[in-house]
Amino acid sequence: FGGYTRSRVACCACGAVSDRYENFLDLAVELANGSKTTTLEKALRHFTAPEWLDGENKYKCDKCNALVRAQKRLSVHTAPNVL
Repeated sequence: FGGYTRSRVACCACGAVSDRYENFLDLAVELANGSKTTTLEKALRHFTAPEWLDGENKYKCDKCNALVRAQKRLSVHTAPNVL
C-alpha cells in the first residue's frame, strides 16, 4: 500500500555514499498558488532536489572521520501502486 523513500548523502571529500530508507503511506509535497510549484511534477522535482550540507550544517563522514561538505538527496525508491 505504501512505498519507500531513500535519503542519500554523498561526501564531497571522499565520495562515500550513505543511504537510509524509510517507508511512507503518503508524500507531503507543497502545491502553492503563485509559487514555482504549481504542478505535481514541479512539486515532486522540488521534493527530490539536492540539498547541500555545509557551513554550520556539515555532514560527519564515517569514512573521512570528519565534518565535511556533502550533498543530500531524497528520492522515491519504491513507489506505491498508486502515487
